[in-house]
Amino acid sequence: MHAYRPSGAMPGSSFWLLLVLAVVSGIVVGGILWAVDHYLSFYLVFAFPLLAGAIAGGVLVQAIKSTRMQNPMMAALIGVIAGVVMYGTYHGAFYYISFRNDFIRSLYSEDYPGKSPTDTQLDEYMNTGLMRLVQDTGLIGYLKYTASLGFTITRTSGSSTSTGIEIKDTGAYIYWAVEVLLASLTAGALARNAAKDPFDENANAWFETRQQVVAVAPKKSRKALLRALKEGNFRSAGGMLTQQQIKYPRIEIWTRRSPDATAQEVMLLVKLVQRNKRANNIKSGMVSVSELDTMLKAVDVAAIPNPVVSEV
Repeated sequence: MHAYRPSGAMPGSSFWLLLVLAVVSGIVVGGILWAVDHYLSFYLVFAFPLLAGAIAGGVLVQAIKSTRMQNPMMAALIGVIAGVVMYGTYHGAFYYISFRNDFIRSLYSEDYPGKSPTDTQLDEYMNTGLMRLVQDTGLIGYLKYTASLGFTITRTSGSSTSTGIEIKDTGAYIYWAVEVLLASLTAGALARNAAKDPFDENANAWFETRQQVVAVAPKKSRKALLRALKEGNFRSAGGMLTQQQIKYPRIEIWTRRSPDATAQEVMLLVKLVQRNKRANNIKSGMVSVSELDTMLKAVDVAAIPNPVVSEV
């Protein structure tokens, strides 16, 4: 059994399409995060960055599957870009709309009653104040000012007497960096995994998502079974397997195939399945059809009448 290695192919303009989708999805999701926070004053720490990254990553996964992009590194990079754009939009909207257009404009009206400032006058008024307070202007000045004020993170299930955690100055910058990191890594990981999926070059198609259990083994056989598969000793591996129902936890061998019935390779997945049927992948790789046949011929054939089939 050998590891599957993506070809690295990026058909046609798939890179640029994915890049555009990363920017667009980042702007849209970042705008939604801002709207929820601004209008509803509701924001779940760490949960929202993960959710936002998953949404942007999901968009990229669909595009990767459609364009048949098989370059995990570039896919991950594009996912990271989506996360950065997302939180750039989030903070940019707070700066331009919540801070400049709402907060600063209201201060201007208090200092100059009855006057409606032009954009230039409003910017000059805002930047003068920011320069006096944090020695910087524009978006950077706003971030410095926000960090100096700090903010409080409260527990959603906490008691009414809970004061929460106050974050300010350097802690605010670290917190913002963690948010960007969470969103970027989530989107990047989803995109990377999609591009790493097995692909049949001859059929020009991804392997089917359907996985089928073909044999099982006691948990105690794990090390010997993995060693036999690594060494390519498929007859020995088959001798450790059975198609009888055995108790959990157990090792299960699953297969995943190309949509082309004449394909010469099959993906083999080795899973540790617990009593609650929760399965964890412990090994996966490619085998030839003949190697799979060799292994299955050596399996204890007191067979399960209908092997389990699962869509994943």
